[in-house]
Amino acid sequence: EIPAVGRRDDVGALAGAVQIFKENMIQTRRLEEETAQARVEAEAQRKTGMSQMADSFDAAVGRNIGQVCAAAPENWWDLGGDRTGHRALLQYLTRRIRT
Repeated sequence: EIPAVGRRDDVGALAGAVQIFKENMIQTRRLEEETAQARVEAEAQRKTGMSQMADSFDAAVGRNIGQVCAAAPENWWDLGGDRTGHRALLQYLTRRIRT
C-alpha cells in the first residue's frame, strides 16, 4: 500500500496516482500471464487436434488399402500391363469394394 493515500493535499493526490499506477501494473502483469497461459493451452489443443486428425487419416487409409488388397484378384497382373489393363483392374476393384 502506498503511504499518504487518502490525504487531502498535493501529497495525497500524488500518492493516489501512484496507487492507481501500481494497481494497473499488477493488473497488466496478471493479464499478460493469463494470455501466455492461454497461448500455451491453445497450442497444446492444436497439437492434440492435429494428432487426432493424423491418426484418423492413417486409420482411414489403412482401411482403404486393406479393402483394395482384399478385393484384388491374385492374378491381377494378368489383366494386362498397359493402360487398358490398369483401367480394368481399377474397375474390378471398384466393383468389389462397392459390393
